[in-house]
Amino acid sequence: MFKSIATAVLAVSFAGAAMADEKKSAAFLAASSDGQIGYISASLSMAQALLSKPQGECIGKYAASNHSDCYKEIIDTIKKYDAYTPSSVVAAAIEKHCGSFQLATR
Repeated sequence: MFKSIATAVLAVSFAGAAMADEKKSAAFLAASSDGQIGYISASLSMAQALLSKPQGECIGKYAASNHSDCYKEIIDTIKKYDAYTPSSVVAAAIEKHCGSFQLATR
């Protein structure tokens, strides 16, 4: 289980390579609104591609239903828990809404 969680978190983290400093959320919070939305969208898309089909579908529905409010839940959580990396918060949101990570078997 740890291996699958670690792999999924690494995959989500990879989507954030454009952020200059991922050690804290400062770089994310300093980015423009479009940059924040792009980061979250890319992270969700990467996780959607790597996780099981049912989880991928769940992530797709989560992304579609939360994009209109600019991922307010995730951004508010990043602001509240600014010692955590944005990718950790995205991973936690995925797990909260779509269950424990299950990698796709292809």
